[in-house]
Amino acid sequence: MEKDIMTKRVCVLRHRPFLYGPASGRGMRMICRAVACVLLLCVLGTSRAETVPEGIVNVLLLGVDRNESAARAGAVLILTADTVRGGIRMTNVSADLRPETGGGTVSSIYDSGGAEGVARALSNLLGVEIQRYVAVDRAGFSAAVDACGGVEIDLGDEEAQALSEMCGEDVPSGLRKLNGEQALCYVRIRGAGSGERRQRVFLWAMAEKALSLSSPGRILDLAERLLPYVTTNLPAMDLITITVAALMGEGGSPESCVLPEDGEYASADGAAELLDMEAAAERIRAFIYYGRRGN
Repeated sequence: MEKDIMTKRVCVLRHRPFLYGPASGRGMRMICRAVACVLLLCVLGTSRAETVPEGIVNVLLLGVDRNESAARAGAVLILTADTVRGGIRMTNVSADLRPETGGGTVSSIYDSGGAEGVARALSNLLGVEIQRYVAVDRAGFSAAVDACGGVEIDLGDEEAQALSEMCGEDVPSGLRKLNGEQALCYVRIRGAGSGERRQRVFLWAMAEKALSLSSPGRILDLAERLLPYVTTNLPAMDLITITVAALMGEGGSPESCVLPEDGEYASADGAAELLDMEAAAERIRAFIYYGRRGN
């Protein structure tokens, strides 16, 4: 149902000329701030907890692998849009993280509880509100990359060799712009290091590239082309809210952090267990709410 509504809204928004009107510099910033105020009233409402800074919108982004018997989240990001101060922040969460003592990893939680289960587990761990999610199957990677004009990935020697064999063309190592087919092969490489790391690197690069798109029309085109491969409860209005937050930011790459950091966890049975859950949660809350600016 949500996907059908989003599809209709994207199609309607695509033909509204106000999204394409000429605006630049201070004019664009003023328009963005005005739209942000309206969107805050429409989208955020009064349901957010009083302790949460105004204008924070968190969206869970998942890269999903599926086979006949199971589905796993191979890449996990929390995208935070700050619609008051402007800007985008991304928290990279290990799929091997165990959010609850004695519980399963983020990856296994997705298999049993879907994106809603992962969002709920991370919300409980971090003490932040994560109601929206976007889960993209690997089959959607190619369409997303081509819609963005390709993504840049730093290839190691073994990765470049494996990618060349899979794609049937010579792909040198180093920083390369990959098209959709090459990117899909990249995340499917076996061996040559961690497959989870490659999915994480790809999803991160994809998110940065999508957020760097300057035209709202291109962003909506990306959303429309991804719909057949996406499971989401993100309405089109929230998508616009995130776009406005990105436009209000100061440019450059989004602020980012990882969970867990080195020294914050111990490995146990293939899972990453936090040594001090509250301390890690407090660090991530500060980042999500205030970024590197502090309070």
